[in-house]
Parts: sequence; structure tokens; C-alpha cells
Amino acid sequence: MKTVSREQVATSEQVGELALPQRVQEALGQLVGSAREGLLALSVGVGLGVLAELLEEDDARRPARPGGAAACAQRRRSQRAAA
Repeated sequence: MKTVSREQVATSEQVGELALPQRVQEALGQLVGSAREGLLALSVGVGLGVLAELLEEDDARRPARPGGAAACAQRRRSQRAAA
């Protein structure tokens, strides 16, 4: 770890000037809330957020297949409802 000088730290005015997308602002807000709850909550929240982003990106890249996981889950629900 190293010490950071005052000049290297952004002021609230400087941060307010940054144009962050709404999605990023929401994620940062959740991150701050988790940090207030503790380190474990922060770690879990960040991990779940990363996982959600990876899964969303993976779904966007992969074309839907007729026999894919979604179709399999739908068949299971149909079978349970019929039973």
C-alpha cells in the first residue's frame, strides 16, 4: 500500500462532472451500500455483479438453440404441471 497525496484524490465536484452511464451509476450506488454493510457483503455483491455481466454477455453472443437449456427447463415445467 502507498500513501496518496491530496492532489491525486478527486473532489466531489470533479466526480460530479464525470458523465457516467446510468447503469454504472446504479452499480456504484449498490457498491457503496454493500461497502457500508461490510467487506463480506461487498465481496459477494461485486462477485455476483461480475457473474451477472458475464452471463448476460454470454447470452448475447450465443444464439438460442431449439434444444438448449431454456427449452429443457420449459419441458420440465410442462411435465411437472401435467403430473
